[in-house]
Amino acid sequence: MKTTSLSGSYPWDKFQERQADVFAAYLLMPRMNNSSVQEIVNRFSVTEKFANFRLKLLEAFKQ
Repeated sequence: MKTTSLSGSYPWDKFQERQADVFAAYLLMPRMNNSSVQEIVNRFSVTEKFANFRLKLLEAFKQ
């Protein structure tokens, strides 16, 4: 089964995984003000890949 989201068409399990990633990003890294990837990694103890993901969310939704 496929579903359509704002980010495109995903198989249902991938869509749920993406939702979980977004939730985790906001939960683990709640507030950021013009932080660099390295600052996020050090402050929240997350990977660079996940810090980049959170910055992309920040840009996409302009908190």
